[in-house]
Amino acid sequence: MDSLSVKAFSAVKPESFKDPIKSAWENVVLKGLSPGSPVRQEILRSWIKCREIGLDPFSENSPPVLSGHKLKRLLKRNRVLIDISKPVMGMIEILVRDSGFIVTLTDKDGYVLEVRGDRDILKMAEQNYYLPGCLRSIEHAGTNAIGVCLIEGKPIQITGAEHYKVRHHPWTCSSSPIYDCQDRIIGAVTLSGRSTGRHKHTLALVTSAAETIERQLRERNLIEEKQRLNSMLTLIFNAISDGVIAVDNRMNIARLNRTAAEMLGLDMEAVVGRKAAGDKHRQEDRWELRQIRVQGHQGSKPGTVKTDRAGKGCRKDQFE
Repeated sequence: MDSLSVKAFSAVKPESFKDPIKSAWENVVLKGLSPGSPVRQEILRSWIKCREIGLDPFSENSPPVLSGHKLKRLLKRNRVLIDISKPVMGMIEILVRDSGFIVTLTDKDGYVLEVRGDRDILKMAEQNYYLPGCLRSIEHAGTNAIGVCLIEGKPIQITGAEHYKVRHHPWTCSSSPIYDCQDRIIGAVTLSGRSTGRHKHTLALVTSAAETIERQLRERNLIEEKQRLNSMLTLIFNAISDGVIAVDNRMNIARLNRTAAEMLGLDMEAVVGRKAAGDKHRQEDRWELRQIRVQGHQGSKPGTVKTDRAGKGCRKDQFE
């Protein structure tokens, strides 16, 4: 039985052991034929596009790399994305330490903004011009995880011969796009390492990282939007000709405009938080209102102060 097994084994042609992806790469990229073996549609589309634009799969030429003032402008233009991504990048760097992987942040066009990881793999990356300012679009770097994920708009892992260029075949890369609050792609986060170190969890890790960055971007946007609205409301509030006092549900003064402050002779900042009226301490509240009314007589000009209590409508007190 052993001899039969050996005989059957020896009858198999060496070509049968070839990597099916490598065979498909040769058919499509080198010969312009159909793949001949299963290949993901995203990869096949990218191979065909690279071949159509005349990209040389054996070229050792570097893709465009920005430096000097151009690199500074690139980093400045993406400062918000870089700043928000740094904690996430740092976390991934710790998680993959000593595993032969690097983590990369790129902008919407595929320009590398930041690279972190093990020293040895960083040297290998630099030999492939994988450094800040380098452009990883498929038009220049061939089929790669960064370029494909930015085109397809979804996470993807590309390994070995799935890359268009031969010099990238030793690599495995997992990349996930980053979307802003308007659902536009603004960049990508990527894990790259030797193809022999391929790990099924790397794609899930970069996908989670991208989602975390997106969440931080949304929170930042909400804070900035709130600040803009507050600034606008303050301008409107102070432009009202009537004196206006806003109180919270505990009847503490939350805000008053300049007109009210001038009418009552109050310091706008000092009065915020002071109790104006309430239900539990009516006598004390009336006393406080009388004190405000007295101060109003000492103000620079008479008028109407509108006191708005949250959830209780609006009350007008006349100061003459």
